[in-house]
Amino acid sequence: MEENKSVPEEERWPKKKGYEPPLYLDFDRMKPAPKIEIDSSKCTTPLDCRKCLLACPMAVFYVQPTKLIRGREQNPKAPGDYYCWARWRYACIGCGDCLRVCPVDAIRIDSPEGWHLYPEDIKGS
Repeated sequence: MEENKSVPEEERWPKKKGYEPPLYLDFDRMKPAPKIEIDSSKCTTPLDCRKCLLACPMAVFYVQPTKLIRGREQNPKAPGDYYCWARWRYACIGCGDCLRVCPVDAIRIDSPEGWHLYPEDIKGS
């Protein structure tokens, strides 16, 4: 099996003077992202709780309904009607605020190699 060889930058991006690709397209410069898992069996009413949503300075988390019924709004207090997930995990800075505020310990963060959570004494690391 052949190794993936990196394409030279001059072939990868348009040859405009002074053009630099945006960071979200340049995977060589992008930092490794942690794997963030939210246990939906513990986090049953994320829209009612919203503690991780409010605590995260980078707005990594997103809540959406589990099913869509046309013309009807879901009940935010009903267990299982909404679920939370780390939609923008690449924005995570590893502050650990979400781990500290979660009342049911539903969030788990697995750090990639060379990346660690701050401070290191928080749960989940």
